[in-house]
Amino acid sequence: MKIESIESPRLIIRSFVKEDAFWAYQIWNDPEMGEYLPDEAKEDVDMAYIEELEKLENDPECTYLIPISKGTKKRVGTCSFLLTDGGETFDIAYCIHKSLWNKGYATEIAQVLISYARNKGASKVSIIVNQYNMASRRVAEKCSGKIVSEDTFIKKGSGEIKKSYTYEIKI
Repeated sequence: MKIESIESPRLIIRSFVKEDAFWAYQIWNDPEMGEYLPDEAKEDVDMAYIEELEKLENDPECTYLIPISKGTKKRVGTCSFLLTDGGETFDIAYCIHKSLWNKGYATEIAQVLISYARNKGASKVSIIVNQYNMASRRVAEKCSGKIVSEDTFIKKGSGEIKKSYTYEIKI
């Protein structure tokens, strides 16, 4: 689903386009940046997977987005939202390039997506976080998120079972 741009103090968050696929691939499949994600860390470039990512701009269920720095005009990471419960809940996700970690971008993205969800009539936002991702857990908690459930997911490629928390923010 395409959306109009969303702005925050330092960012313009726009819809994902085909040209963002390699950027997303580099983040999601990097061993350090993707450590807590379900994506597989790959040593070699997987062109078939990149071709799949190029289709994300037209995903009928999830809205993939790219946050751009207003100052540098460069991408800072990726983010997304998925409507559930008939649009009552926005499931949000965010991933920041490691060169920009600890600069408040994840919190800023989460806050602006929560505000966007509120403006669209949602009653809550959820964030699924790997239990060992302390930075992302802090982001969810800064946004008033409360843990409402625990679950697991399988890391692609390795088959490792990872534990996650679902945080919920009532808006």
